[in-house]
Amino acid sequence: MKKILSLLLSKEVLLYIFFGLLTTAVNFLLYHKLLEINTEYHVANVIAWVVSVVFAFIVNKLFVFTSKKMDASTWKKEFFPFLAARFLSLIFELIFLQIGVEYIHLSKMYAKAIAAIFVIIANYLFSKIFIFKKSGE
Repeated sequence: MKKILSLLLSKEVLLYIFFGLLTTAVNFLLYHKLLEINTEYHVANVIAWVVSVVFAFIVNKLFVFTSKKMDASTWKKEFFPFLAARFLSLIFELIFLQIGVEYIHLSKMYAKAIAAIFVIIANYLFSKIFIFKKSGE
């Protein structure tokens, strides 16, 4: 139990939560604003996703996983897997939004909030395990 608690309170996890909240805020605010101007909710979600993925990549690279290498090769090795992992979570989110809004009749914002919980966890695991690996891991 002590090991789990120390992992949850690690600097990396706390930074991921902080920047994850900022990324989620960017995503939700843009999604909400696009819905307000009558953008179709799937389109609004994809636009919000693109903006938040770029933001998330930069803050995760620099501040959370402290991947300091800035050469083109490293960016390519990190960005494309990051994008692929986030694309998988986008697919999940779009499917969940479709089911939540069209079949369960949740509000568009509530369905997105529920999906976000699962997306955030999956994105952390993908980033930690596959994308921003420390040298020698």
